[in-house]
Amino acid sequence: MEAKDRYQILIVVLIFAIALSLRLLGIGWGLPNDWHFFSYHPDEATIALCVSLLDIFSLRMNPHHFNYGSLFFYLVYFALLFAVGSGLVKSQNILSLSFWRDMHIVGRTLNAFIGASTVFVVWRTAYIAYGGHCALLSALLIAVLPIHVQHSHFMTIDVSFAFWAMVALLYSLRALMLSQSGCSERHQTIGSFMLSGFFGGLSVGTKYGVLLPLCATWLVASLYIVGAGDQPARQLKMAMRIAVFNFFLPALAMCLFGFLLVCPYSILAWNEFIQGVLYEMRHMRMGHGELFLDTGSGHLYHIRVNLNASLGLPLLITSAFGIVWAFIKRRPQDVLLLTFILVYFGIVGCFKVRFARYLMPIIPPLCILTANGVCDVFTTVMRANVSRSFKRIVRCIITVAFLFVLAYTALYSCAIVRVMILPDTRDLAASWVRKNIPHGSTIAVAGNPWFYTVPVKPIMAGPYKRYLVGYRFPESKDAKQVKYDICATWFNIEAIKRVGATAFIATSFEYREFLRLKDKRVSQTMKHLEKLCNGGIAFEKRFERPFEFLGIKFGPTYIPHDMMYANPTVRIFVFKERD
Repeated sequence: MEAKDRYQILIVVLIFAIALSLRLLGIGWGLPNDWHFFSYHPDEATIALCVSLLDIFSLRMNPHHFNYGSLFFYLVYFALLFAVGSGLVKSQNILSLSFWRDMHIVGRTLNAFIGASTVFVVWRTAYIAYGGHCALLSALLIAVLPIHVQHSHFMTIDVSFAFWAMVALLYSLRALMLSQSGCSERHQTIGSFMLSGFFGGLSVGTKYGVLLPLCATWLVASLYIVGAGDQPARQLKMAMRIAVFNFFLPALAMCLFGFLLVCPYSILAWNEFIQGVLYEMRHMRMGHGELFLDTGSGHLYHIRVNLNASLGLPLLITSAFGIVWAFIKRRPQDVLLLTFILVYFGIVGCFKVRFARYLMPIIPPLCILTANGVCDVFTTVMRANVSRSFKRIVRCIITVAFLFVLAYTALYSCAIVRVMILPDTRDLAASWVRKNIPHGSTIAVAGNPWFYTVPVKPIMAGPYKRYLVGYRFPESKDAKQVKYDICATWFNIEAIKRVGATAFIATSFEYREFLRLKDKRVSQTMKHLEKLCNGGIAFEKRFERPFEFLGIKFGPTYIPHDMMYANPTVRIFVFKERD
């Protein structure tokens, strides 16, 4: 190993340590406790419940949930099994709140390590495709990328989904670059292609939506490998046949093998599997309630709202340049990465459900193309036939600009981590209510208790509650003694009056989208409550925590729904006397 390679590996390990630190800090955010049985992330309950159903010793490994693949369920289950066996998880009672909480910690820690490990995959992919400098910049970008840092804190599937997809891209690029370098070892190229297919199967076994983009990528790579673009018309058909039968179909077969390996119940419980897949397809087609109504083009929404918040505006602009640069150069490796990004983005943009996390698989390759664009421009300027002073000025401008982008992105991630380290706004609001509103009072809330409800008293409200009747909750005597009458009144002043509420509590999860849609009931109720406050009949206590670090606010004003899980705004209207 050359000295420069040793330095590369040393730097990458250091970047991994930074990435892991960012993903582990704040890992205890919103965990289940004596006040709220469910974590503050709505999807973690699904993962936790499915994992609790698994028992390899009784050969019960059907998660009974097929809206997405089973791989992450199995990874969390075996990580939990290891944690219990090694004594890291003390509680042995599967029906205890402490065991439920520990399961979340294990799943989150696993996801944090998967997220940080993406640094190595991105570095290796960029190293193979573009060289050492691009590889280090790519690794650094993914290490501090805001949405990747944030969602690596959760026991959810999106980060691992992107990880396996990136490993599949790594091996398809390796096969491509081996063929481009004139490697005579054909079995190495085919072997890399088959590994790409296998890891693609693991990605599909985590979440199904990556299959078509990977197939498009494998097809493009196989055509490049056989040199279909350079063949005369007479031999083109033969070249395409070789590409399909020698490369594409073996990759597809390995993809199927990898998928069935981690989702065996897609065959063994066929009816459940089909029902889950069809449900998710309907969900993507019909939308998610009021969340994404009247948001226009899905593709523009993802760029204007989701990528803007996920990357930060400086990195979004830089990544757009990286995409354009790749279009201009159109080298085989550029085309391969562009194919995956554009096909995936094209499909996701057609969905009626438009969560920012759905873009996670394109984030790592986007980092690579961004870093490559910066490195290529830097190299082009250095090789240009211009004066040294001009080169020096341009080099300084590029360096300063990129350092600004990197610093902004890293500080944005620090702002997100800071929010997750500090107490959640709902916990602060609940603590304030318990101190300032007499026990036994009636408190009106906007909607039926759910994961985002402020836990003024112990609340066991969330998905699949009916399956959790055996759990002891709460366990704390102090929590059991807190009594409030919580009434769901929606945004209805008459209903609030009718129940004799001492206070009305609403979170931004409940009112923000309705205000955006100019819903009359919600708008009028909020205005009426504000009018009561202005008239001295009520007063408002607001709890909010923007993404802020060192006194600087980061990110756009409008944060996507699934980036707001950690810091919703809570508004409490306390009535001095009823109007």
